[in-house]
Amino acid sequence: MDVDQEKSQTCCPVARGLAKVGDAWSMLILRDLSLGLSRFEELRTSLGIAPNILTARLRALGEAGLVAKRRYSERPPRDEYVLTDAGRDFLPVLHVIGEWGRRHNGEGGTSRLVDTETEALVEPMVIDRVSGRPLTEMKLRLALPDDPLVSGAPGKEEEEGRLSWINPGCRSSTGRSAACARRSGPGGSSGRSRRPCATARPPAPSDRAGGRSRR
Repeated sequence: MDVDQEKSQTCCPVARGLAKVGDAWSMLILRDLSLGLSRFEELRTSLGIAPNILTARLRALGEAGLVAKRRYSERPPRDEYVLTDAGRDFLPVLHVIGEWGRRHNGEGGTSRLVDTETEALVEPMVIDRVSGRPLTEMKLRLALPDDPLVSGAPGKEEEEGRLSWINPGCRSSTGRSAACARRSGPGGSSGRSRRPCATARPPAPSDRAGGRSRR
């Protein structure tokens, strides 16, 4: 399996993202498109890129769904390139990469993002949308696709609780609740006659029907 095939088949979202925009030229093209450059010659001049490489990268970005062609002249036929929704969604990633580059490779000065409404400098960072906390302040782990948090499927304990007929005080038909454990003591026996745990079997049909205890 080659690297590109591995990137597209892995469950790692980083690898899948790199399979779409995995080289510097592609990211710089997206940057220039976001700045308003849209025509082939504009992009070639801005980037100083060879025409054949630019053609190949624009084609790849189009196939990946990040860039679309738009006809602006019929005679002669001429196309310009615009960002799709997926391409615009990648721009915050570029901004964070730029901020990282400014902090760790910014000798000699770099350009900065400015909020056009307030004219204030912007410092891009990544936060968790749910909590609003910066990812750099969070202790993170990876959850695989079959993790209930990701798949939405019930976890083992939840499934046991759904399928079991037992009293809610006990977690499973084999395990005892904390209340049961306290009745029996730490060694499993309280030294006196043990009361049955709430996991005792349900009454038989004849018991329920006649209200009589079975002998």
